[in-house]
Amino acid sequence: MDKHQPHNASDVSSAFPVDTIRAMFPALQQAGDFIFMDNAAGAQIPQSVLDAVTNHLVAHNVQRGGR
Repeated sequence: MDKHQPHNASDVSSAFPVDTIRAMFPALQQAGDFIFMDNAAGAQIPQSVLDAVTNHLVAHNVQRGGR
C-alpha cells in the first residue's frame, strides 16, 4: 500500500478537514449533508473570494478616462 494512502475509511475522514472546508463556503451553510461542489449550474465560491471581489467592486472599480 502507498504510504500516502489512508489504511481505512476513518483515516480518510480524519485526514480531510471537511468541516473547515465547508465553513469557507457561505452557500454550504444552508446546504444539507450531501452536496456536489461542481455541476453544470455553477460553482461555489469561498468567502475569501467573495470578500476580495466585493472589495474590488466597491472600492477600486473605477473608470479613469482610458488612462
